[in-house]
Amino acid sequence: MTNYGEVLHELRVGKQMTLAKTAGDIVSASFLARFEKGETNISLEHFTRILQRLNVTPLRIFCASQQFFCASV
Repeated sequence: MTNYGEVLHELRVGKQMTLAKTAGDIVSASFLARFEKGETNISLEHFTRILQRLNVTPLRIFCASQQFFCASV
């Protein structure tokens, strides 16, 4: 099973965003850290808002999680 939290972590770190700044008013930084470690699940609404904050499309995170090459995402 794909761990979207790990993929999100890699994208977040690559964009030099802190847990606190990424989580902001969406979820707590500790919750986001637990999600990235695969210790908890996140609602689709919260996940989508975090992706928007990181300027990452759902397609991009899906491609990264499946190790697909997706041009221009």
